[in-house]
Amino acid sequence: NEPEKAIAQYLKLLKVNPKNPDAYNNIGLIYETDFKNLEKAQEYYLKAIEIDSLYSLGYNNAGDLNFKKEEYLKAIEYYSKAIELDPKVDWYYYMRAIPYLKLGMYSEAEADYLKAIELGPNEEDYYLNLGNLYKEYLDEPEKAITQYLKILEFNPKYLAAYNNLGTAFMYKLQNNEKAEEYFLKAIEIDPTQYYPYRNLGELNVIKENYLKAIEYYSKAIELAPEQSGLYYLRTTPYEELQMYSEAEADYLKAIELFSENEDYYRYLANFYSDNLNEPEKA
Repeated sequence: NEPEKAIAQYLKLLKVNPKNPDAYNNIGLIYETDFKNLEKAQEYYLKAIEIDSLYSLGYNNAGDLNFKKEEYLKAIEYYSKAIELDPKVDWYYYMRAIPYLKLGMYSEAEADYLKAIELGPNEEDYYLNLGNLYKEYLDEPEKAITQYLKILEFNPKYLAAYNNLGTAFMYKLQNNEKAEEYFLKAIEIDPTQYYPYRNLGELNVIKENYLKAIEYYSKAIELAPEQSGLYYLRTTPYEELQMYSEAEADYLKAIELFSENEDYYRYLANFYSDNLNEPEKA
C-alpha cells in the first residue's frame, strides 16, 4: 500500500521506454483509486491511448472514470471504443451496460449483459445484474428469477442470488412462502450478513407478524449497528404494536447515524403529531 513508490517505479520505466501504455495506464489507476484524483487519472489514461491507439484497456479505464464523474454518454463512448478494439472481452460489455442503465437505455443494457454472459458464462455478477434489470426496471420478475437461478447452477452458495430471489418473490410476485425460503437459505449460507434478516423483517411486516419483524430487524441491527435504515424500518412494527417509546428511540438513532437524511426528520415529526399528539415536538 505504497502508491507513491509505485508511481516512482512506473515513471522510471517510462524513462527507459516512454512508449509503454501499461505504465501510463497503471499510473492512472493509482491516481483514480488511491488518490481519488480523477483529473490526473484521466491525463494518464489518455496518454496511454495516445501512445497506443489500439490499447483497449486504456479506453475501458477512461470509461470507468467518466462513469464515476456521471458523464454517462462519454463513458459509453469509451467503452464502445474498447469493445471495437477487443470485442471478446466480456468485462467491457458488462461495464457499458451500467451507464446505459443510468440513462434509461434498458434494451441496450440488456443486450450488453447478455453479451457479457455469452463471453463470460461463469461470472455471477453478470447474471445478477441482468436479473436486477428485469426485476427493478423492466418489471419482469420471472426473467429475473431465471437469471438468479442460473447462478445457483454453478455457484450454489452465492448469497446475493438467494437474497434477490427472495425480494423478487416478496415484492413482485407476492409469494411470501417462497420469499421466506430464500431469505432463510441466505442466512443458512452466511449468518453474518445483515440484509437477509432485514428482508425477513420487511416480510413479517407485510404478514403483520410484528413481533417477529422486530426480532429480525434487531438481529440485523446487531450485525450492522451503523446502518441507519435498519432503525428506521424497525419503527414500523413498534408503532403498530403501540410501543411508542421504542419507536421514538429508533427514529432518534436513525437521525444520529444519518443526520443528513431529511426524511427521517419528517417521519419523526409525523410520529410526534399522529401518535403522541405532541405538536410542539413535531
